[in-house]
Amino acid sequence: YLKCMIYEIKACEKFDKVITMTQHERDILRSFSSKINAEYVPMGVDTGIFKSNSHIKEESDITYVGFFRHYPNVDAVRYFTKDIYPLIKKRLPEARFNIVGFDPPDEISKMDNIDGIRVTGHVEDIRPFLYGTKVFIMPIRLGMGMRGKLFEAWAMEKAVVSTSIGCEGVEIEDNKNIMVADTPEDFAVKTVELIKDDDKRRELGVNARKKTVSKYDWDVLTKKLEDIYKGLV
Repeated sequence: YLKCMIYEIKACEKFDKVITMTQHERDILRSFSSKINAEYVPMGVDTGIFKSNSHIKEESDITYVGFFRHYPNVDAVRYFTKDIYPLIKKRLPEARFNIVGFDPPDEISKMDNIDGIRVTGHVEDIRPFLYGTKVFIMPIRLGMGMRGKLFEAWAMEKAVVSTSIGCEGVEIEDNKNIMVADTPEDFAVKTVELIKDDDKRRELGVNARKKTVSKYDWDVLTKKLEDIYKGLV
C-alpha cells in the first residue's frame, strides 16, 4: 500500500495538472505534496435528458439503482433491507421498494415479490423508475468517487435520502436539497417523512435540480475542463 501511495504521489508531481473526480480526492493529493497541481471536475449528467415529469404518478415509495457487480451496491441493499426497511414497514406497512440494476446476486434477486420489494434486474432506461418513485435512496457505506445515479435523481427533481458516504464529494445542503442519515433509525424516519410529505419532497427535488443544472450539467463541466486545458497551453 505504501509503495503504491508513494508511486502515485511521485507520478502526480510530474504532471502540469492532475484532475480528480471529487474535491475530497483533490484535497488528499494536495495534502501529500505541494508540487501536485490538482483540480477536480466531477461526473455530470445531461439535464435535458434527465428531467422531471409531473404527469407520471409516483406509484412506488422507494427506489435504489445500482450496478451489482460493484460490491458497495450489494452492501447498500443488504444494509437497507436488513436494518432500515423493517423500520419503515413498521411505520408504513404498505411501503413499496424498487431495486433496479444489472446483475443482482441471488441474495437480492430472492427478495423479489416479498414484503413489497420488486427486483427488476437490468433495465434499458432507468427514468421510468425514477419518475415513478417518491424517494430515491443512497444507503452507501463503502467506496469513494462520484455518485452518478445521485445526479440523475437530482436532475429529475427527486427527493433523496443518503448516508454521508453516499453523497461524499457532492455539494449538498442537508435538509434543503437532500436528507443525510447515518443510522438506520434516522434513515427510516427521514424516508417515511418524505413519503408522507408531498410538499417537502417537492422542495428538496426543486432545489436538487437547481444545484444539478448549475454545478453538474455536462455543459457546465465541459466549460470547466476546457478552461483548465486553456490554462495549460
